[in-house]
Amino acid sequence: MTEHDFSNVDGRPVDTYDDERLGVVESVVTDAGSGRRYLVVAGTLYGTGKYYVPEEEVERVGQYRILLGTTRDDLRELDWFAPPDGVG
Repeated sequence: MTEHDFSNVDGRPVDTYDDERLGVVESVVTDAGSGRRYLVVAGTLYGTGKYYVPEEEVERVGQYRILLGTTRDDLRELDWFAPPDGVG
């Protein structure tokens, strides 16, 4: 698994692999049990809401945006709306 530098990413846009804007980073949280990190994204794609994006879905953390390895169509099958167990 690639370790990404998530320092100072609050407010940075998050885009899907096919260049759709998912939203902007609200915070980064860590699952207390597994140590797995998630980006909490205030969503704009498919309406409003929060997405809990697992770190392993992040393709690249750039200076101006974060790119996911996931496409817009892939998002329909993922359950990123609820906080993971261990994240309060």
